[in-house]
Amino acid sequence: AVPEALAAIAPLLGPATLIADTCSVKSQPARWMVEGLPAGVGILATHPMFGPESAKNGLFGLPIMMDPVRCPEDRAAFWEAAFSGFGLSVVGVSCEQHDREAAYSQALTHFVGRSLHRVGLPNTEIATRWYQKLHAVAQQCVRDSPALFADMQHFNPYTEEMRRTVLHAFAETLRELGDPKAAGLD
Repeated sequence: AVPEALAAIAPLLGPATLIADTCSVKSQPARWMVEGLPAGVGILATHPMFGPESAKNGLFGLPIMMDPVRCPEDRAAFWEAAFSGFGLSVVGVSCEQHDREAAYSQALTHFVGRSLHRVGLPNTEIATRWYQKLHAVAQQCVRDSPALFADMQHFNPYTEEMRRTVLHAFAETLRELGDPKAAGLD
């Protein structure tokens, strides 16, 4: 919906306006903003690397990514200070670098979490702490909307490669165990 929203608001924006997004994928939305907003409108790409569940006990130390795509230095500094004032850890990275890293730090987590949820991990009294953590990831990831999951997987230009790498690694592990059907996973 980002291109449609930009088209709707673009005629209403003055040259002193700053538009900030919080999309989970950065490169494509940043391109849409650059292409769809008037030249004088500032653009600040942000992504709080947490959701309501992660922030329920406070914001202190939680990371927020920030890229002043088309934002004057003084305004970017203002927002960096504001975010820091909330206790957030501001991480200045380009939209491309964000997507490269988020393909693993976020999209992989959701890919594995949703896949584990489909496995139907049973609750057990003999669960190890690591199993409990996997179970928690599976439960948490399916609480997020299917649209968020699909957007992370489809709009991030690095997730397809991440998924291939993960599936190849699973196949390698199965081959290591002598599974003759492992070749079908590559």
